[in-house]
Amino acid sequence: MKYKLYKVGITLILLSVLTACANMPLQPQSPKVRLTDFRIMKLGFTEQSYKLKLTLNNPNPFPLPLIGMDYKLLLNDKEFTQGSTNQPLTIAALGEQVIEINVISNLMKIIGEWHDISSIFNRKLDYRLLGSMNIVNSALQIPFEYRGDIPISNGK
Repeated sequence: MKYKLYKVGITLILLSVLTACANMPLQPQSPKVRLTDFRIMKLGFTEQSYKLKLTLNNPNPFPLPLIGMDYKLLLNDKEFTQGSTNQPLTIAALGEQVIEINVISNLMKIIGEWHDISSIFNRKLDYRLLGSMNIVNSALQIPFEYRGDIPISNGK
């Protein structure tokens, strides 16, 4: 009789552990973060303001509720800007979300070898975007990194 109770107890414990593990959320895959638009909004001698449009693709079969992200943007392998957003958003399962970020930086440091300012608008810049996204109600941060090229547009 004691053996049967012991066996039932062990079975119940194992079932509880398996049920708990089955309900744990999956480790999310890193989203693909692309710089899809780069607009100069205001030109100044020492600094300029820009609007960056980022497209976030969720490769996971579940939604990603985010409370912000930290990012660093390098243009032509030189740091252009870094910062963070606290913009809450949810990227749908296997979906896409677009966000806009306003930044201030000095593009002239990066493209200083181009002596003609008008030539800036006829070029593409190689970029590297990296950082991490903060998941709602979690200490988990999902890293991301993406490389590509982008044309520079006048912000109008």
